[in-house]
Formats: sequence, C-alpha cells, structure tokens
Amino acid sequence: MKIKAKLLKSYIKAVSKLDNEPCLNIRKDGMNTISVDPAHVSIISVNVPASDDLVITEEPISFCIDSKQFDKYLGSYKADSILDFTADGETCKVSDGKIKFTARLLTQKDSPKVPRLTLPATATIPTKDVKAVMSAKYDTIKVSANNGIFTVSAGDESDSIEVTNQTEFKESAKAQYPSDYLANALLGEELTINFGNDLPCLITPEVEGMEVTLLIAPRIEND
Repeated sequence: MKIKAKLLKSYIKAVSKLDNEPCLNIRKDGMNTISVDPAHVSIISVNVPASDDLVITEEPISFCIDSKQFDKYLGSYKADSILDFTADGETCKVSDGKIKFTARLLTQKDSPKVPRLTLPATATIPTKDVKAVMSAKYDTIKVSANNGIFTVSAGDESDSIEVTNQTEFKESAKAQYPSDYLANALLGEELTINFGNDLPCLITPEVEGMEVTLLIAPRIEND
C-alpha cells in the first residue's frame, strides 16, 4: 500500500496506546486495528478509510508489529512523504524511495470483540476541557449530565476542578473512569462522549483521516 507518512505516524501512535504489539488489518477499503489493554479495562478501535493518503494495492492481509520499533524509524520521514508499505507474512518494509526499513512481523493475534452497549447520555466537548481537569493529576475523572449540563470533574469538596458544557441530553446520568485510560482518548480538538449511570463510556475523538473510538470500563464508587 501507499500511505502518507503523517497519517501512518498518527495511526501507529493511536493503535499503540493500549498494546505495543498492535495488529494491522489491511483490506480493500482501508486499514484498521482493534486493541485491548492487558487488564481489559479499555478497548480502542482505529480505522483509516482508503483515500488519496492511503491507497491499498495488495490483497487483504493481517499482521502484528512492534510499535516502538516503528515509532523509532518513522521519525526519519517527512510528514508529507508518500511511503511504500509492504508485508509478506514474515517481514514488512517501509520506504520513501530513499530511506527504507525492514521490520520483523510478530505473532498474529485475534482482534478483541467490541461489546455493543446502549449509552443514553452524550455530549461533544473540546478536548482541552478534559485536559484541564486531568491537569490536576487525580486518579479518577467524573462525568455527569443533568438538565442539559455536562460536567467533567475531579477531586473532592475541599480540592476539586470541573468544566461544564451544554448537552442536548436532558436527563441525569453520572459515572467515573480511571484517568490514565481516559488520557488515551485525548486526540484531536473535540471529543464526543457517550455514557450512562455507572456504565462504560465510549469516546470518539475528532481525528483527521482516521475513525477512532475508545471504550473504557467505569470505576465503581465502592471499589
């Protein structure tokens, strides 16, 4: 396949957030990866549709890579370079016509199943609002919706931070999530968050050229 270096760098960065040995599935209509963290707290799905920046030239193939190795080599390519990316079942090769690297493929793994959930509450907010709350370095981030107000907060009565936004969801819902997993969703300029009372949250960041979703299990208050 042929892929723009900037897109490949963004893709590898996203798919390696939960697993340093992600598996890439290349199909005629694009490329995708679904990964789960070792503790099974979170699942990330990243899909890159075929476009001018991603041209699929080979038959469907799936393989796993060492993302740390890829990240080390990809820094050598200019963002707007078009890369030739091929795999033969044992190795993959990436080249811009001048710089070429070869990497050994890893043992293939089955993609995790993404559960289908009904998550009634939803809000779309600036990514920087969540980053502001996370800057306080709390282990748990709380989200809530009540009468059209969506709140992201952390802390307690004597030491806390919160950011509010409008939402079209008029009912009430609240849940809390581990901040280290939530940090993996902080991509792009905007996040759409779907959640429910003590239910997992599904976060969809707005990312150029990619479709990314992150599912995170809730942290129950009496844990």
